[in-house]
Amino acid sequence: MLSPTQLRAKVGDITADQEYLWPTFSNLEPSEELRFLRARIAELERQQLTNLATSTNASFVLVAQNKKRRRIEEDQGGHEDTKEFLGKKLKQMEERVEKLELENKELRAELKECQDKQQQIIEELTQKLKVSMEQLSLKHQGELEKLSNAHKKLIEEIKEQREMDLAELEKQKLSNANKFAEIEQKNALQHEKIVKLEQYQKEQQQRRRRLPLEL
Repeated sequence: MLSPTQLRAKVGDITADQEYLWPTFSNLEPSEELRFLRARIAELERQQLTNLATSTNASFVLVAQNKKRRRIEEDQGGHEDTKEFLGKKLKQMEERVEKLELENKELRAELKECQDKQQQIIEELTQKLKVSMEQLSLKHQGELEKLSNAHKKLIEEIKEQREMDLAELEKQKLSNANKFAEIEQKNALQHEKIVKLEQYQKEQQQRRRRLPLEL
């Protein structure tokens, strides 16, 4: 089957042959010239019929290809919508992870600030106790012991508060870790869905390409 380009080239060859053969008629006898013209006309008519059939077949093939291309574009449009939806869900999960990381960072900063303040209080109280112990005499031993006990109690309370803060931080870290794991699992599932969707799309495209050949 000839393509449109080959068809145009064939017609050009026929035109070129006509231009080349016309000057030779002056060398022929009238009867030979008539016979030659009839043969040439018959040949041109056969070529015209062949070219017409080729052009018709080419038109049918072009129409079929256009229909096939439209079907593929419609299918791709549906898959693109699904892929876009999954991409948005994945982006939302990533934004949630970033938000959790920011909250965790702020929590650590607050805890550090609280610990620094507690440490400052401990140092101030220790310094005051040291001065008081130097100023007190033996007769004030009872008061000194009271201050010492109060100091120890305060330190114990501060330590307990620090341990509670650390426990709360560890609890928050564990909670965030569980959330991170859940989000990572969802991300993996979304990624798996996207991969399967792309594989299905490729298989459908390959199947449609083979369909005209099987017909």
